Amino acid sequence: MKEVLNKTRSALKGSDRRKFMAGIVKVLGPGGQRQAERELGWDRKTIIKGCHELTGGFDCKDDFSGRGRKPTEAHLPDLSETYIREVIVKFKGGNHEYYLGLYA
Repeated sequence: MKEVLNKTRSALKGSDRRKFMAGIVKVLGPGGQRQAERELGWDRKTIIKGCHELTGGFDCKDDFSGRGRKPTEAHLPDLSETYIREVIVKFKGGNHEYYLGLYA
């Protein structure tokens, strides 16, 4: 039974997966969240989020694009291509187009 539940959960994505998990926990009754965590290896935070989605009637948006490292421009907004060229010329000397990848 564990294998079937975990395969089904793995086949689903996003809010569908969380709602499926919440539905299983609801069937298990009181203590179902902890039982699912212990027996099935499911994360209780994900289950809780799914329960909110199931009872609230709305889906939480997954913000995957908001994760990860931000581009350098976000950390250093004053950084410009002109400044980079000046630094390369200052420290490397010579043909700075070569170091910028502009050399053919």
